[in-house]
Amino acid sequence: MFKKARYVLAVYKEGSFTKAAESLYISQPCLSAAIKQIESDIGARLFDRSTTSVRPTHIGLDYIKTAEKIVELEDSFSLGLRSENSLSSGRVRVGGSNYGCSYILPRIIEAFLQTYPNIRVEITEGHSSELFEMLKKDDIDIIVDSFDRDPEGCIYTPFISEKIMLAVPEGARSNENVRELSAHPIDFYLGKINADNLEQVSVVNFKEEKFILLKPGNSMYEHAVRTFQKSGVTPNVGLSLDQLSTSYILCAQGGGCAFVTDTIFKYHKFDSSVLLYNIKECGERTFGLAYKKEKHTSRVIKEFVRIAKSIIT
Repeated sequence: MFKKARYVLAVYKEGSFTKAAESLYISQPCLSAAIKQIESDIGARLFDRSTTSVRPTHIGLDYIKTAEKIVELEDSFSLGLRSENSLSSGRVRVGGSNYGCSYILPRIIEAFLQTYPNIRVEITEGHSSELFEMLKKDDIDIIVDSFDRDPEGCIYTPFISEKIMLAVPEGARSNENVRELSAHPIDFYLGKINADNLEQVSVVNFKEEKFILLKPGNSMYEHAVRTFQKSGVTPNVGLSLDQLSTSYILCAQGGGCAFVTDTIFKYHKFDSSVLLYNIKECGERTFGLAYKKEKHTSRVIKEFVRIAKSIIT
């Protein structure tokens, strides 16, 4: 009924089928046939053709008012789409864990906004399960997080493999026999060492220490559980927390041993009141980016992924 609304608006604007046809670059008979088809569809005449100038009927005026709103919406959508495709405006909604938002995302966003300063970036922080629910509901566009497996229904771009390490307060007694196999956080920050350069140590060496673990539902918790199972150690858990960064801070204050990743020390300068160990029972986890697998992915999302991958890798 409104597929050729612009034809009706042209006749209304020009007051003539001939002039309207010229403005639309179609023939007058073709325009007349299109108008007659619309009138047939709605069961009423749109224009009074008995006078010298073509005037809309009262039904025609109602149609024209509705058509103007439809055309305005179409034009607005087309303008927004062109802006998005040209990346002159738009937004991208990114979800990440506290860990990702604190240590990884700032570098990505800085690079993205330097290239596309008119794109608005919205950040949502949450646990992995919460973020995936938001992604399913289209409340966010992208998840930046750690993944143990490819997320179902998503296009997944891995960035880096993170080595899981054990942070131990420097004053802990367990350091006495293995201190020479440790490294300080500053060594990672300055690029003097990486986790693979460190000789592996069993978590058994620290079985008498208190541990600070993240709560169930966090990937680091799952890795910690597997580490203890492999080593046969029953940990003395002093604290259960939500955030990796908080567990490290408490570790540095002598609160217990905490599982961390080598990534955070590469991107942030921490104090040296902690010793880091390459634990042989620990594995690695992948940090990357995921977005919904759809037929059409906006150019904004594609560019964010491209820049994120170039920055992190």
